[in-house]
Amino acid sequence: MAAAAAALCGERVTVVRPVLEQLTSAHLLTHQGGDRYRLHDLLRLYAAERAAAETGRAVRAAARERLGSWYLHHADAAARLLTPHRRRIPLPPPGPWYEPPSFGTAAEAQRWCEGEHTHVLGVVRAAAGDGPDDLAWRLPVVLWSYYFTSPHLDDREEAARLAVAAAGRAGDRYGEGHARDDLATALGALGRHDETLAELRLARALFASIGDRDGEADVIGHLGDHCLSTGAYGQARLYFQGALALLRAQPEERRDDWAIRVCETNIGVTAMLVGRGREAEEYLHRALDRHRSTVDPVLEGITLYHLGDHHRRLDHPEQAAERLRQALAVIDGTTGNPLLRAAVLAALAELGEGRRS
Repeated sequence: MAAAAAALCGERVTVVRPVLEQLTSAHLLTHQGGDRYRLHDLLRLYAAERAAAETGRAVRAAARERLGSWYLHHADAAARLLTPHRRRIPLPPPGPWYEPPSFGTAAEAQRWCEGEHTHVLGVVRAAAGDGPDDLAWRLPVVLWSYYFTSPHLDDREEAARLAVAAAGRAGDRYGEGHARDDLATALGALGRHDETLAELRLARALFASIGDRDGEADVIGHLGDHCLSTGAYGQARLYFQGALALLRAQPEERRDDWAIRVCETNIGVTAMLVGRGREAEEYLHRALDRHRSTVDPVLEGITLYHLGDHHRRLDHPEQAAERLRQALAVIDGTTGNPLLRAAVLAALAELGEGRRS
């Protein structure tokens, strides 16, 4: 991308784009449309050789750090659109050359993440190998808002493992807590439950050691998710209630409302799974109303899916299909969450609604 090339140089895009056009005219670059350019593999190798021969290590390291910073702040901008109410980790400020991204909707942010995810992983690998460690753990953590809906589970696991190692090398318990929590959710998505539990216990201990109650509550909630996935519904409920109590105990001005709404939704799901229909409906409807009032389509779509499942379990096929169609409309109108969309379509197909969706 032209903007990434500008970050490497520490210049504005308007300065770098004419140079890219000259290289394209000389057939040294291929313009792939928009702001995207491609360098032939052999030319890339030659350019790397010349850079190593003609520039010093410090110059190359500074360029890599600028590129990493560009990706970090673009990923954060995407996350603010994908999960606008979720708590953020602090980031170092970008350089004066940095220009904010052009995407302005959640769907555009999702497309940017999908188009760049292999490059982002390359940046994380490079930072994990040559530094800075701070970038190697922050970038995967910032990308949680994309990764938790992404089908690229192996990439998600690799990025999280690199983040854990980098934060550990730096002695950053806050960063390692987030990285291990993210690694646990990646392992859970891959069905590796024993490893998931081990990472969650380590993450919880790290957050507790630094008195980070929000981080600890997140991990307790993810312990609840782990129990849900393994069928331990009673224990899951206890974890979700514990996380909710910890979050509500925080001072009102810094209370994490997004995490509270996630816990309330999950308590509703747990009630549904153990057959407490009235309680499930109460929690899920209250959560749905709150997601809508805060304009949170990601959680709205998830909750509509669970309400559809709730009605299906009660043998109310018409209400179930209606909620599932609403979930599909929300998903298609925002990020297109591929994992959730597949689950909704499968549920509609079970109800004989496949052709109508």
